[in-house]
Amino acid sequence: MITYDIKEGQLVRLFHGRPDMAWDIEQLTQEEQMKNPIPTTNFVATPDSLDELMAYCERFSGSEKAIAMVVATMALNLAHKLVNEATQGETT
Repeated sequence: MITYDIKEGQLVRLFHGRPDMAWDIEQLTQEEQMKNPIPTTNFVATPDSLDELMAYCERFSGSEKAIAMVVATMALNLAHKLVNEATQGETT
């Protein structure tokens, strides 16, 4: 069974509970976190647009496609929430 965890600034893949791979997560200063609180990692590529992300999800079929769409949308909702929390109290 493969699971993932975040420890000491790394995304760690666990294979049957034992670490077997890790990717560094960008460490942000407090000031950078206030501007963009969403961590990034080199574990996966970053799409250039929402359209590109959705096109990637469309490449799957059946239940894999449904899962890809749900996870991508959950990530977008989380990103929206984190930005709102970081900018709460700021006036536009």
